[in-house]
Amino acid sequence: MINLKRMVKVISFTMAFMTTFTLFSTDAKAANENINNSYADKQGIQYDFEDIIWSKYKPPASSSSNRTRSVLDNGKETSSGYQDDFYGSINNDWINGVNQYITPDLQEISYYTYLTAKSTVDVRDIFNEMLKEQSNYSSDTVEGKMINLYNNMLDTEARNRQGVDGAKKYVDKIKNVNSIDELTELLCTNEMDIFNNLFRFKVSPLYTNKSHQLYIQPTLLGLVNSNDYFSDTEESKERKEKYINYIESTLKLSGYSEDEAKKKTDDLISFEENIAKSMIGMDQLYGGEIDYKSLNVSVTMDELNKMAPNLQLSKVMNGLGIDKSKNTIIVQQKKWLQSLNALYTEENLPQIKNYIEITILQALGKFLDDDFVRLNDEYIAYLNQTESNSTQSAENDAYETIYANFTEALGKLYTDKYCNEEEKRDVELLAKELVSTYRKRINNNDWISDLTKKNALNKLDKLKFNIGYPETYEDYSGVEIKSFAEGGSLVENMMNITEHQRKKEFAELYEPLNDEIFSGTVTPQGVFAEYHFETNSLVVTAGLLEPDFYNINDSKEKKLATVGFVLGHEISHAFDDLGALYDADGNYQNWWNIEDYNKFNEKAEKFKEFYSSIEGLPGQFINGESTLGENIADVTSMACLLDILETMPDADYKEFFENYAIGYRCARSPEYEQQMLNWDTHSPYKYRVNAVLSQYEKFYETYGIKEGDKMYVKPEDRLKIW
Repeated sequence: MINLKRMVKVISFTMAFMTTFTLFSTDAKAANENINNSYADKQGIQYDFEDIIWSKYKPPASSSSNRTRSVLDNGKETSSGYQDDFYGSINNDWINGVNQYITPDLQEISYYTYLTAKSTVDVRDIFNEMLKEQSNYSSDTVEGKMINLYNNMLDTEARNRQGVDGAKKYVDKIKNVNSIDELTELLCTNEMDIFNNLFRFKVSPLYTNKSHQLYIQPTLLGLVNSNDYFSDTEESKERKEKYINYIESTLKLSGYSEDEAKKKTDDLISFEENIAKSMIGMDQLYGGEIDYKSLNVSVTMDELNKMAPNLQLSKVMNGLGIDKSKNTIIVQQKKWLQSLNALYTEENLPQIKNYIEITILQALGKFLDDDFVRLNDEYIAYLNQTESNSTQSAENDAYETIYANFTEALGKLYTDKYCNEEEKRDVELLAKELVSTYRKRINNNDWISDLTKKNALNKLDKLKFNIGYPETYEDYSGVEIKSFAEGGSLVENMMNITEHQRKKEFAELYEPLNDEIFSGTVTPQGVFAEYHFETNSLVVTAGLLEPDFYNINDSKEKKLATVGFVLGHEISHAFDDLGALYDADGNYQNWWNIEDYNKFNEKAEKFKEFYSSIEGLPGQFINGESTLGENIADVTSMACLLDILETMPDADYKEFFENYAIGYRCARSPEYEQQMLNWDTHSPYKYRVNAVLSQYEKFYETYGIKEGDKMYVKPEDRLKIW
């Protein structure tokens, strides 16, 4: 089982002390790729993954089929097992063969892990080729900026010479503050806003009004969980002790004596404890003691000023250019803000300055000298319960910094090389064919009224597709990244790109939501397929549209079985149990005739009952409630695909069904399989194949499945909504 409290603590710590924006993301280990880089980012192992997993294990193919098989399609067909376990008959030989390669660092082997590893390697190769030609790029090109930052990271000699000087500029600004008003003035500047963890401005989507809203988030605490400051558990005591040691060591590295470091650390803990008293802890959050709606309080500017007059938030917002007073602001944890306001006084100025100074040192430690980097890595490793980053190569560490801060630039280079307009159009045409098929199914639906049918068709017509890559990419032209030879420093360069990202975030304030979807988390080089209810839009990224999952020259049957199923699945989310709550414009609004909606829920209940009767693991059943939306999407997508196949002359149903099963081929460790059964909103892969195909007569006809076979489901028990 995932330890959610531990996971949130680790994530929150990284965010807290790598500053409020991009400075923290370098320790995410290119998390946007959703892959364990232990097998994908080490030179010499990169290509072994493909060689071992996808090529070396090749059981003989059945002689009964003369179809050309891909590298991934190398399983042994066992036709006698089709009637009882179609997924296993297609995939078990392959799964048994690759199970030997499952390790604690590689707990799943599937199309997804293969494509993700491939994308990771491909992007890294593009960057490595750029390094070989670095003399061709000036500092004003995005390639030159990436190269300069990468070389900054690797030039430890220059970084060691600069030592703590990179942070001194910002620390001195805090030290020179002589009054609470001077501190407020300083917090009005963009560069100090980056280090302001006292009260944090965050621009995030607010789906109820279809725009980006301003949130004021609580103080980031060193222990993250406010409960830990007052808990007597051994775990909390250990975390507190480790944190104190980390802070004292950071301060000593920055030039303070041992006694001074201890005093400043004691003052920090005292200050954080005072704030923590008013903050909701994780024990309450995860214990079900909190009304989540009460966490976010929407206020006007006047109400905000009355709530926290000492903080002069309207003045700070004005300095940062985010004081759009006609709009509301969302305060997260009102009690916290009122408590912080009471602490924001001349009397407490020394403690507040101390808190911000230490925040600066923690945020920039990653980019200072070797001693700071080592200390930072060791503490992060403790929180993550992993090996220190210092065990990986400096080159990998530097590359992760580049990836985290130039994700879209690398995405552009990736799509330029690996994705073209012809492939994009090919997938878009397939998506249009699925929409057309879905339209026919809705029109032919006999259980919904004309009004509901009209609204469903309107939603389908307004559905926005984002295939492959975005129309525009992030503009880095305003970011100055200098080499050491040009007088630059790693800290200044990181500050420049962080300010750029912060300005980009603030520019979105109160702007409408973007239905293009591509972002810092959904990247073209990533392996993503998502539907977004709030914008009625979906995305399928270029990283997914790679051989052997997709090839423009594949047969129509194979395309339908792989990328076609993915597209149909995402379209179907617009009409699943959650999609049913959002209208054509992505508003949380009813578009149903009440009788129709009741019928929909009756049909959805049948889905829950069917899947809840399936053993995902021996003695453990699939949760039909939590997997409902994904199961509806799976079953409905398959229905649309079979409709398309019916229109094709001489359609090869065997090729279609078997490629579908191969697409969900997967080997997992027992621990990970258990974890996924507990937490994944999808059914296990085996039942995304067997349970789905068993709903359709055409599958029975193709393989001679009859009553009494394990794959057989009685007609009256089969599932259908759309």
